[in-house]
Amino acid sequence: EIDESGDELSAEVGVSPFVAEGRISLGRIPEPADPELFVGRSSDVDALTEAWRNPQIDLVQIALGGADIDPSNYGEERHARCDKSDPARDEVELILVRWALTDRKPVLGVCRGLQLVNLAAGGTLYQDIGDQMPGAIKHDYFPYDGRHGRGYLAHDVSIADHTRLAEIFGAGALKVNSMHHQGVRQLGSHLLPSAVAPDGLVEGVESDDGSYLVAVQWHPEADASTDESSRRLRTPGNCSRASSRPLLPIESSAL
Repeated sequence: EIDESGDELSAEVGVSPFVAEGRISLGRIPEPADPELFVGRSSDVDALTEAWRNPQIDLVQIALGGADIDPSNYGEERHARCDKSDPARDEVELILVRWALTDRKPVLGVCRGLQLVNLAAGGTLYQDIGDQMPGAIKHDYFPYDGRHGRGYLAHDVSIADHTRLAEIFGAGALKVNSMHHQGVRQLGSHLLPSAVAPDGLVEGVESDDGSYLVAVQWHPEADASTDESSRRLRTPGNCSRASSRPLLPIESSAL
């Protein structure tokens, strides 16, 4: 986010269900909350730590798309096809996911959220699938040129049996949308691949220790209006085995 002076603003951390670009919301939100109840900016680690200690925090949700994750987060130089990054956002979201994994709080990741979960667990990414992954299919069906909408079902993924995704969508083939050019390269520690694209790219991950961690590379919210299973994936009640309270949204700018 850039202010009127041209200076870059770090993300704010607050208790609010209302989302503005560059703003991150923390806290239990059973009903619309006062948008003025923010506790600091992302650069204020003490404020972020204090917010995390709030006992109302039940689940971390990293949703929607946005800037490419800076490759310095996984020890690489920037590839020519790696797009712009948002280091302040990367820092906050990686901190919160790592804290959630350490504290065994439920985590739900969508698109960029899957990539952040993988990095938080020590994995790496393809900075550009088309250039770096041998035998890759097309994954970058971005809805910018008018040819493909967000709901365009670009390819199948194979959902593994006996996974949380299988409980929601069923095991086997599932057609999904595809709006990304980066993806999981090396899988992080204690993560299991729960969905895989035809070219072998991991598009769903879960925890290997039984804690609630579900992340997918596609955008289920694009199908939520017509697909009951997609609605179920993004419904707080589906985390009931890990938490019976509402989600902690960490919202971000849309793709």
